[in-house]
Amino acid sequence: MRIINAASVAEQKMKNGEVRVAKVYAGTAEENKKTENARVFEGGEAKYKIGSGKWKNSAGYHELWRDIYASQQKIVNSATPPTSAELAAYFAKMFIDVQRHMDDLLDITPMIANVIKDENAQENPNVRNYLPFIGKEKIISGTNDKVPLIDAKTASLETMTLYVRAFGWKASVKYYAFAAMNVLQKVTEAAARIATDYKNAQIMDAINAVTFGTKHTIAADNTANATFDLKLYNTIRKARKKLGTLVHPLYANRLVSTLAGFNAPGFLVHPNNLWDLQRVLSGFTAGGFVQDVAPLPIGDVIPYACGVQHGEVWGEETLSLPGVTENKAYMFIPDQAIIVDKRDVTLEVGSGSVLELSAEERSWHRISGTHTNYLIGGADTSNGATGTGKGCILEINLPTE
Repeated sequence: MRIINAASVAEQKMKNGEVRVAKVYAGTAEENKKTENARVFEGGEAKYKIGSGKWKNSAGYHELWRDIYASQQKIVNSATPPTSAELAAYFAKMFIDVQRHMDDLLDITPMIANVIKDENAQENPNVRNYLPFIGKEKIISGTNDKVPLIDAKTASLETMTLYVRAFGWKASVKYYAFAAMNVLQKVTEAAARIATDYKNAQIMDAINAVTFGTKHTIAADNTANATFDLKLYNTIRKARKKLGTLVHPLYANRLVSTLAGFNAPGFLVHPNNLWDLQRVLSGFTAGGFVQDVAPLPIGDVIPYACGVQHGEVWGEETLSLPGVTENKAYMFIPDQAIIVDKRDVTLEVGSGSVLELSAEERSWHRISGTHTNYLIGGADTSNGATGTGKGCILEINLPTE
């Protein structure tokens, strides 16, 4: 069992020596969505290692912003207009700041879905392109034998759609080059919050939209005279057993219990339920008397109540970025949903002279698509549908005290 939070994820990335690359792409968002050959502005690529400490006000943060300020002053005071390469290098530093702020926030998608970065993805790629190859071995004589060949997985030709997911700040590139540092810092921090919130919404909205049928739901245990902890333990134990009886949507009759991920299913919970769940999952139940029972085989426990900006007022709209409802939880097999990221958060700088583009053409954007059919399967019973028992996720109703 591992409790997931932004700090633990960042620490693991640092231990793994993971790096990120900030890129400034040529072309508009629409052009980038359709192109299969990414073009990065000369000088518009910066690689850096992911750190485990909090980014804002760290030594690295201040050093980066000193570099950004120096680049800005060079652009402002130059006798000649800056080149695309100079501007691209300037913006690449800003993207590092956005991405490092994002590292301080919890992106739950890699713990739930198989997140694939594919800069050359088409607008409507086949899902089969992102499934593993398969093959078989056979005994041969060693002379003039045909051997079974590795091939793409046989699956229905489902497609997914990649969308441009954008948010703007009405300002020209020229304004970015001349703006006060504190204004730019607020913009990059906001970009990080927005991108992280809506990345998480890509998967949470799909789950929250489901009306789970009885084949994909576990009721709270109500064993007579049982303590609260024991009811909680029994509920989760029954959920894991029921999850194993579901059938994976990609196959005719392959049970979820035969998948490798069944040994450590993921667990999406509300933070207010976390402490009780931690105690019970580790095999310790209390209340009236103490019982030391076997720990429950659970992998990542992901507490997620809502997005950072949930409930914030934007114009006349109150933002809604819900996560897990208190006293509910979701048990699932990781990596069954697929998210394809064609572009990380980038700034649209256009394909022509970047200083001549108008304010209306400015937008931050990313390009990403989600496929949840293998995760959710036939769980949804809304609009008169009947739950099929196919899928890799259960909704759990937790007992209350």
